[in-house]
Amino acid sequence: MINKILLLIVILMLLSNCENSKKSISTNQIEMSNDVSLIELAIDKGDTKSYDKLRIEYMDSPYESFLDISTKMANKHDYKSAYIDVFYCLTNYYQKKDDDLLKNLNDSLKTKAIKYLNLAAEKGEVNALEILSKFYSDGIYFEENKNLAKELLMKRDSILSTYDIKK
Repeated sequence: MINKILLLIVILMLLSNCENSKKSISTNQIEMSNDVSLIELAIDKGDTKSYDKLRIEYMDSPYESFLDISTKMANKHDYKSAYIDVFYCLTNYYQKKDDDLLKNLNDSLKTKAIKYLNLAAEKGEVNALEILSKFYSDGIYFEENKNLAKELLMKRDSILSTYDIKK
């Protein structure tokens, strides 16, 4: 009798695990379909809120997986956050251990990364302004120009001052 009860408990546990795995599969499918609809909204319609959600979702993913999305969003909808994201993706920015962001890029990718960094800075993207300022200040990838570096930081600070940030 005890053996039958134990067998019944084991069977119920197995069935419950099967149900849980079905739920996680369907959850993954929902997440994938949400990503697809967010991508469509961002790229097809220029929905910046959908793009920003994607930025967060792809943050820990390999950069290649977000490069295409950010490039399309930048080129098609002229979205300043997408320009800096192209730079981040190309340079693998968040995984870098040193300051030389473009060191391992071939000339073509280096040119593309700098192009998108400049475009982001022209659009007033504050992180791009800061990175570009450092490049000019240190003479990295550009001729050293302390005055331009200072102007870029002043522009960044001016943009940041328009936000209602309370300390």
